[in-house]
Amino acid sequence: MSGTPQILRAKLNKGRPAIVVTHRLTTAMHADVIHVIEQGRIVESGNHDELLRTRRSVCRVMEQADERHGERWSIQGMMTGMRLENQLLLCVARRSVDTATVERIRSLVEQELNWEYSLDSADRHGLMPLLYRHLSYGCPEVMPEDVRIKLKHEFLNNSRWTLYLTSELLRIVKFLEDNGISAVGFKGPLLSLAAYGDIALRQFWDLDILVDKRDFRRTKALLESEGYASDLRLTAAQQSSHLRFDCEVPFRHAESGCVVDLHWGLAPKRFPSSLTQEDIFKRLQTIKVGKHALRTFSNEDLLLFLCVHGAKHLWSRLEWICAVAELVRNSEGIDWTTVVELAKKSHGLRRLLLGLMLARDLQPELDIPGPVFAAVPDCESLQRCAERLRERIFEIKSEKENQTGIFLFHLIAMDRKLDAFIGLLRSMLLPTVSDWRLVTLPDALYPLYYVLRPIRLAAEYSAALGKWIRSRTRFLMKSPT
Repeated sequence: MSGTPQILRAKLNKGRPAIVVTHRLTTAMHADVIHVIEQGRIVESGNHDELLRTRRSVCRVMEQADERHGERWSIQGMMTGMRLENQLLLCVARRSVDTATVERIRSLVEQELNWEYSLDSADRHGLMPLLYRHLSYGCPEVMPEDVRIKLKHEFLNNSRWTLYLTSELLRIVKFLEDNGISAVGFKGPLLSLAAYGDIALRQFWDLDILVDKRDFRRTKALLESEGYASDLRLTAAQQSSHLRFDCEVPFRHAESGCVVDLHWGLAPKRFPSSLTQEDIFKRLQTIKVGKHALRTFSNEDLLLFLCVHGAKHLWSRLEWICAVAELVRNSEGIDWTTVVELAKKSHGLRRLLLGLMLARDLQPELDIPGPVFAAVPDCESLQRCAERLRERIFEIKSEKENQTGIFLFHLIAMDRKLDAFIGLLRSMLLPTVSDWRLVTLPDALYPLYYVLRPIRLAAEYSAALGKWIRSRTRFLMKSPT
């Protein structure tokens, strides 16, 4: 059975034997005998004190992980010194809230909030539906009327749009499969159902479909026959480079405005990841969407992808963290051994753990097995990285403002440090759409893009550095001595 320390102590005090299966060492600390099972076999046995005496004990690592998360990672700690509007967003970043959180939300709403900032931040972090849900259910009478009307309007608009996108996803996938294309939807409404159980509780603006790279040109032609078109006007050489080094192309419908991001990979080459389309297709699951069924990523692959995707974008949106937490909370039967094995195989273990740290930071009650955190023996650098991400999550920054910081982040978050250097070199040298739009060259002269890109980047960042130096100089001159 599963149990809390209080339940276990009560049964032991009554002299009744109890067998407890748990992922947390603190739950079993008062047991007479603890058996540690790893990969189907008992690797350690003893009482709590005996197991902790062994320096390299699995239990010792689990205990340290529990201590770190108990001391450092709490939503109360996140809110210390934080403006009230941001505290409100942290409280609503979950599918359901307990009584204490409802009271906390009410106390925040009763204060003088900058609602324009609150709504803008909620929209930027993808939390408008959750903000409306928890405010309208928990404290509708204290919410300003104009705010209530605006939130309801946005919620209904989002609901209508997500319903349309869901029906369009069903139609497109069927259309592609009828034409012999194996197409798999992910994120969008499928993530909404997996994490929140309701497509209306998450903001998404486009559809993501994964196909085999060999089917890209046929899929492109089929989408174009349905009124979709890409804004990318690429030459043959540019398209070949894009297929080789990137992972997606957006297609927009001329009438509805619906955007389909057509993927043949899960990350661009400048952000190295060994999680491949071929591997994903081997482990697909089927999810019910109304009366229909759609193939999508397994829960294990989806969790790993979300953590890689979040790391790629420096976890700059709170909903990305919330989605990881809710997926862990609401998914039935996540095989954590498989998750760790897939993460190791795809060299994404540190990115996985970073995402899980942030998720448990946001929702401290989240049940994540201790051995998952123990998979990386020294995760102090990841914890410091998570702290920095937490501190900057409400800052409005462009990812291009600090390339050095981005590189250092990837150096910490990637399993293989060489991947961070490879990613940096590829970012500096590999031509992208912005280079092709800036200068149009015939395919015969395509190699010149490899020279033009570093020159363009050097000019851009030199100008940015000069602007920063001038601003600092003006600031120092105005500062009192």
